Amino acid sequence: MLGAHWSARKDSFSLFLRLMSEQNNLNHDAPAPNEDFPSDADVISSETILKGNQEVLIQHGEIVYRLRITQNGKLILCK
Repeated sequence: MLGAHWSARKDSFSLFLRLMSEQNNLNHDAPAPNEDFPSDADVISSETILKGNQEVLIQHGEIVYRLRITQNGKLILCK
């Protein structure tokens, strides 16, 4: 069962990486970035990354991070 769970998370992360690498094909109808973010930053919706799940695992180098939605509907990234 854990293998299937990890496989789904791995698929979500693969989608995330593909979207990042295809930045020219992203929907540019996203809200205008505010001054807190660089103007050249791509905007990807959390729904695209999470695909209906409450959390997704993201591997960066040798470290695996957990991106999850809190009970208050906010995003949190943890090691």
